[in-house]
Amino acid sequence: MSESPLCVIGIDALDPDLLERWRDRLPHFSAMMEKGRYGRLESTFPPDSIPAWTSIYTGLDPSAHGGLEYIDYLDIKSGARLDVSRVRGKAFWDVAGHQGKRVLVVNPFMAYPAWPVNGTMISGPVFVTGEVSVEPPSFALPGPLPELGGMVEFPTARTLRSFYDRCTRVTEGQTEFFATLLKRERWDLAYVLFLTLDRVKHFYWRFEDREHPCHAEWGDEAHPIRTFYQLLDGAVGRLQEALPPGATLLILSDHGHQRRCTRLFYVNEWLRRRGLLEAPGGGAGLLSPRVLLERSKNMALGLAFHLRAEDTLSRLARHVPNRKALKRSDHVVRAQTSMARASSFAGVNPFGGIVLYPEACRRRGRTPGEVGAEILAGLRQVKDARGEPVVRWVRPREEVVPAGANAERYPDLLFELDPSYGVSWSLYHSLFGPNLTMRKISGGHTRHGAVLSAGPRAAAVPPHGLRVTDISRLITAHFGIPPS
Repeated sequence: MSESPLCVIGIDALDPDLLERWRDRLPHFSAMMEKGRYGRLESTFPPDSIPAWTSIYTGLDPSAHGGLEYIDYLDIKSGARLDVSRVRGKAFWDVAGHQGKRVLVVNPFMAYPAWPVNGTMISGPVFVTGEVSVEPPSFALPGPLPELGGMVEFPTARTLRSFYDRCTRVTEGQTEFFATLLKRERWDLAYVLFLTLDRVKHFYWRFEDREHPCHAEWGDEAHPIRTFYQLLDGAVGRLQEALPPGATLLILSDHGHQRRCTRLFYVNEWLRRRGLLEAPGGGAGLLSPRVLLERSKNMALGLAFHLRAEDTLSRLARHVPNRKALKRSDHVVRAQTSMARASSFAGVNPFGGIVLYPEACRRRGRTPGEVGAEILAGLRQVKDARGEPVVRWVRPREEVVPAGANAERYPDLLFELDPSYGVSWSLYHSLFGPNLTMRKISGGHTRHGAVLSAGPRAAAVPPHGLRVTDISRLITAHFGIPPS
């Protein structure tokens, strides 16, 4: 074993504000914050798990690695195809392994199936069906495997308790499995990942947050999120006990996670009213079947929310053909003549973008630059009914995204809304309205995760200014490996 082994613990959605709020109840996190290094870790744009963990593993921005997909928990399908080529052979554990360091990698997100490494890699399926993958296949497991990979199901009103209990059991089982491997195996670099906190925050935030518009009491558990932080604090303590003498511990998250947006800004409707997005309008156009379908969709969503029938609507929606296109309002947008349109690349969140269509602009006697400038100026002036600005910032893609082979996969204009607002693509609606899925998914991602370190090399972690793209180089530098 190296003189200074490094153990990296990933905790999806670990939030720095909540660590600080609850630190008196989190003795192991608190000790690292006081005696080691602690800071904020800036995520990718948008701050979602696929781009962020891929950047953590590879040191590349999404504009370079291309992993821009977001996770729609209301429309996850098993059997989805994963592009592991973005990570395979390029992750920090591969770099360390190529330099002779023995690695132990357990439950890495979006790195399935496992591939040959200088040591052991154990991966669970995420968004795909399949068994836990172990490399090398001859590796002797210490006992029954815990549930690994991503939990793609989401709870209904009837299964809230059982799903939370399952998240707890999975976390406890993974903790013991990880601890056993840390003690039994010979390693220089170990990496383990907990994914359950993100799931708990998405679905149980409103039960913790008394100011949430859909707050409700949840049985005897008044603090489901805080309780889960305490569970993970205990897991950190258990894994620390399993570390060899002289080891350095690094804990990090891919993004933060607090209240999800409770209101929507209907960006496509804003563009339509400015004549930049074409859709039927006025007179007989408003009676067309496509417009009536769009209005019916909006009405059904609103009715389901007010009747607390989201679970019923979700079950029915599974049988609707082309439901993603319906969600994006593809059926009513006149794509050939629209000069601009809101992108769905970041989901219903405060982070979004607008795509410009140069040919349509030129057919209308305008340049894309002129249309883009109009949108930039207009969005900066948008205010809600309270007179509060809705858009925090809006900029051309080139001012936000580093140059890279996949930079053009981003929309032409990028923006971040006030955290209380998310993007809607629907049309024929008022410009603002409630987020009609905030009861189903009440927690959402924020731009800053957490990074903590303890042990003899903890001081190597900068307390300020870290981005997820810095982590891979930080880890390999621990072993004296120069940047590639």
